[in-house]
Amino acid sequence: MTTIITDIPTIVTTAELPDNIEIAIDGASAEVFVMTGAVPIFQTTLFAYEGMITLYDLRAIMEEYLQSNSHTMAIANIWVNDEAAEETFMSNDIYVVYSDFLIQDTTSFFARHFLTTRSSFRINRQGAQTLSWLAAAGESVGGYIDAVSLDAERNAIVTRIEEYTESSEFPSVCEAMMNVPEIQAQVTGTLVSFTVHRGSRSMTFYVTDETPDLVIAFRNAFNVEEIAELYAVTTTKQKVEHSEANCQRNRIFYDRRTEHSYEVETAALPYEEAVWLQQLFASHHIMKDGREILITESESEISDSDSETNRHKFTYKFARNEQTLSPPAATQVFSEEYQSQFQ
Repeated sequence: MTTIITDIPTIVTTAELPDNIEIAIDGASAEVFVMTGAVPIFQTTLFAYEGMITLYDLRAIMEEYLQSNSHTMAIANIWVNDEAAEETFMSNDIYVVYSDFLIQDTTSFFARHFLTTRSSFRINRQGAQTLSWLAAAGESVGGYIDAVSLDAERNAIVTRIEEYTESSEFPSVCEAMMNVPEIQAQVTGTLVSFTVHRGSRSMTFYVTDETPDLVIAFRNAFNVEEIAELYAVTTTKQKVEHSEANCQRNRIFYDRRTEHSYEVETAALPYEEAVWLQQLFASHHIMKDGREILITESESEISDSDSETNRHKFTYKFARNEQTLSPPAATQVFSEEYQSQFQ
């Protein structure tokens, strides 16, 4: 009788998947499939030793699938086709959630936290941020926003913006885009902060009038999209390479290659934000202005000392080596004859 010996929780993060999955079979070998739905994402033939076969590194299999499909969660099954069995064994559904971190209490974390390591965000007045969370099976998730604004006399006004309540029969990953101008339109006065509630989860945003120098979207440690607003100095570099040949005593260039890269040094960062940005440097999918970028170098050294200032340095280039041109600002056009003020 085919049996999976290794215990795998129904809901498990990729970081918690066992390194080895032991399976007891009757025959000398078996075909093993890792399935998502009815689609096999991995297939191999394993040979038994003392009635046991071992499937190695399920984590790498699932992470590769989730990354390549931009998913945060997948429902996986292990199918075992034992040569001595008349039927194919199929495991129970396994809800696999992408995570680079080992989490001490997964159930409590998913019930009380969004899929991020942040406890709050600073966000500019025209900004937006994506929030994602894992809703448990049957969980009723009520959604509302408590917004704080200031009137002309600088008195605080608290406005509750009711949104919705939803539930799902099965565990599911949900997502909401927090758009500051849309929230501002629903309150009186000037919005200064707002707290987003989804069930037992909450996230506070502090609104600033400063415009970030760099806005980058990336997939974080849970493979969900977040947006980083960076206050930083950027240095643009151009590198031209070519080969040289002599033709009738003239030197000529050929095979010319031009590459542009951008060196960024951030302003001083709060400790939590500095730690969070390390996920940006390790992310497998990063976007800026709708174009994919590659972080080629990064320097991250973080201190938890109150006297230290944390800054990050990194270099990026666009995945497609193409420059973009922003049209110059319109020049002033005088419609009346110029009159000198000194006459």
